[in-house]
Amino acid sequence: MFAINSPADLAAGNPLIWGLASDFRELNLTGNLDISTFGENHVLLIGDYVNNLAFNRAQMAVRTGNTIIDGKSAGYLGKLLVGQPLIRNAGEWNVSLAYRWLGSDAVLDAYTNSDFGLGGTNNKGYILGANYGLDRQTWLSVRWMASNLIDSMVPSTTGAAATPTKLSTDLLQVDLNVKF
Repeated sequence: MFAINSPADLAAGNPLIWGLASDFRELNLTGNLDISTFGENHVLLIGDYVNNLAFNRAQMAVRTGNTIIDGKSAGYLGKLLVGQPLIRNAGEWNVSLAYRWLGSDAVLDAYTNSDFGLGGTNNKGYILGANYGLDRQTWLSVRWMASNLIDSMVPSTTGAAATPTKLSTDLLQVDLNVKF
């Protein structure tokens, strides 16, 4: 992000207005393999890949006045789920393990999972989940998310020393879900 105010706006004491330093045009590929040869239980392999085709460091340097040397334009998620894909009745269950890696300029921060890594992009890590059916259309979900920043929170630029501000978060969520 960078300030987009005119010098006259700043001289008049107007508040800073921020704009995106990078353009966004995403290529997103998703695949799903459902192996259902184990009775009622399934094994699902899920993959997702995204790449910001409009990511351009030179354009960002023109807009911001800084040459950013970190930042990533791609992301991916791989997930293994075993059990019932959807929990509808008492006694149904599933467990899952996923790995997520999402670069800082792959997608807009505002449209990502707000829980993983405290939201946004520039994070990587694991998601371990389990769901168990308590009654018809009622189930308990437990999810543990462990994430780390990929790049420092302060962008590295040429001519400036990198500030090491890497953050790790662990989050446990327990939800009771009822579907009407």
